[in-house]
Amino acid sequence: MTYYSNRKKKKQNRRRLLIVFIFALLFYFSFNLGQSKNQGSLNYCNSQMVQAQEGVDKVQKEKVILQKKIETLNIEKSLLQGKYDDLVSSEDVLTLFNRVNVRITSGIDIDRITRVVDDLKTDRQCSKASQKRFIVKTPLYKGEIKNTNVSFEGSLFAITADGYSSINDEEKPESWFDIEKHISVSFNTENGTEVVKQALPIEKSIILNDKEYFFEIYESGTRGFVSIEEHSCNYP
Repeated sequence: MTYYSNRKKKKQNRRRLLIVFIFALLFYFSFNLGQSKNQGSLNYCNSQMVQAQEGVDKVQKEKVILQKKIETLNIEKSLLQGKYDDLVSSEDVLTLFNRVNVRITSGIDIDRITRVVDDLKTDRQCSKASQKRFIVKTPLYKGEIKNTNVSFEGSLFAITADGYSSINDEEKPESWFDIEKHISVSFNTENGTEVVKQALPIEKSIILNDKEYFFEIYESGTRGFVSIEEHSCNYP
């Protein structure tokens, strides 16, 4: 082998080593770059996982809080239901409760209702019943007007009634009223007139000043007449 051949061969070997070295450097940098990118992606994923876990933990805590609130509300509901059941344990109390609720809904102030309730007395005093009778007017009635009305409490109340004529066997109307049909009863006071239209018997209460007056109208034993009873109690 000649000198020049050895020199050329050495030169080729150095070139091969340089190429290998360059590829090694490229591989090294590429590997490190890939590692860096992978580490960055891994760190990002870890960060996202941490945030997601924190979100899950937060939702779990809120769920526990909501469950406790629901349990508290259920307990309060049970207690309120028990109080309501105790309050409306009877049909009369439930009716009163509904009537009061209707009045509040219609605009009556709660304080006003409270004052009325507070003023109620357990020792309610009532008068003895007074009974009278009068004629129910019909389109054919031609009798005396004085028999068609009654008064109570020193003319504090003046009461009259109108009805339908009774029909006889000949299909002709009579002067007395038909007890099977409704009649119209007028309760006249200093505050105006209240009218009740219905069939007998009729019950009516009127509050005037500091008393409540009760009236009951029913069929009399005499044709054309009705009987009426009245008594009063202190109010409220």
